[in-house]
Amino acid sequence: MSAWDCPACGRRFGHANQSHTCAPAISLEERLARLPADHRAICEAVLGEFEGLVGVIVEPVEVGFFVKRARSFAQLRPMKSRVRLIMMHGRPIEHERVAQPYRERGRRIANVVDIYRPEQVDDDLRAWLSEAYADAPD
Repeated sequence: MSAWDCPACGRRFGHANQSHTCAPAISLEERLARLPADHRAICEAVLGEFEGLVGVIVEPVEVGFFVKRARSFAQLRPMKSRVRLIMMHGRPIEHERVAQPYRERGRRIANVVDIYRPEQVDDDLRAWLSEAYADAPD
């Protein structure tokens, strides 16, 4: 797989000419500041799990945050009453907190967890995030 940088917006993608919407760059701090306090606390708790890990890029976008190595392996999507966390794994996670997994391109499985409170960023979630990071191509 070869990485591709969009010449218009500078975003990096895992596939050449990846479809996307070019938008002005926004800093992580600016994107977090736009969120309600409870959503911001959830996003900060999840994103904090990736601090110091090799090769991790957090890309703030209009819909939330993409967490990448060579490709996205996690997404945070703030919604009205919750923050949706989408994690890419090599397997479906069977747990009551995980919505019906779905397959995305090839072997990657998207496992979805809705987070309503920062306390829900617990040991189970941390383990799934670590697994998504380990499964991600560098």
